[in-house]
Amino acid sequence: MPKPRSRVTKKCVSCGKTFEVIKARENTAKCCSISCSSIDYHKNKNPNRVSLHYPKILGTCLYCGGDIVAKNPQFNKPGRKFCSQSCHTSHKNKNVPWTDARRKMVSDRATKTFTGRTQSLSQRANIRAANLGEKSHFWQGGKTSEASLARTSAKYRSWRKAVFERDNYTCQQCGARNGKGKSVYLNADHVIPFSQSAKLRYKVSNGRTLCVECHRKTDTFGNKLAKKRPVSQHSKSGDLIKNWPSVSNASKSTGISRSSMYNCLEGRSKTSGGYVWKYV
Repeated sequence: MPKPRSRVTKKCVSCGKTFEVIKARENTAKCCSISCSSIDYHKNKNPNRVSLHYPKILGTCLYCGGDIVAKNPQFNKPGRKFCSQSCHTSHKNKNVPWTDARRKMVSDRATKTFTGRTQSLSQRANIRAANLGEKSHFWQGGKTSEASLARTSAKYRSWRKAVFERDNYTCQQCGARNGKGKSVYLNADHVIPFSQSAKLRYKVSNGRTLCVECHRKTDTFGNKLAKKRPVSQHSKSGDLIKNWPSVSNASKSTGISRSSMYNCLEGRSKTSGGYVWKYV
């Protein structure tokens, strides 16, 4: 087994660290690594080279007390007081008094940023016209029913708001309204049902404000009216098979689900149970 070679300790002329070399290189070794050797070479060859002076310490950070280090000439700016942007922000927030005026300013700024501005009716109409029908990237060939389009239109929302304002946002049956720690969800109900009169759909006189509980008690809520309407059963060729007094009676006798029949009656599907269903 060969004897271990004797080593000596030297100090790197580039970075100042101590390193060990074999005794044979005691007089020739100057640097601890190839990178330090490259820096030392360029210092002797071109001492004015800018990259040789970086990274360098510019001073002490006012917030954390750490060194302000310039990694390259872009960071070597006169008057630097902080080592990073996070220290600058923390120092700024720490020295700003949290008064009621500043609290209100921050709250108003957040409200303006996240709430947005109110658009006028003309602006809404222009945006709607620019994204209506085939102009919209959500267009799927016009499969949405006419009733769904009417209930989600701007005209319907304006009618709903006008009914609420006329009734002072108060249920006309039980007098319930929001306030005093009580939350009430209100509906704008059509006196003459939406499906029975297209001319009165947007008449404010045909609307009334009801809470959800009172609205559920009416005879026209949900599918109550549709359940009482007579329907007719037809073959796929259009021949009349039988008239039924309601969807419930037809469903019990034929065994066809009511939801499937409603899809056919409202135009969402062409047939139900192999038959065509229509309102009488």
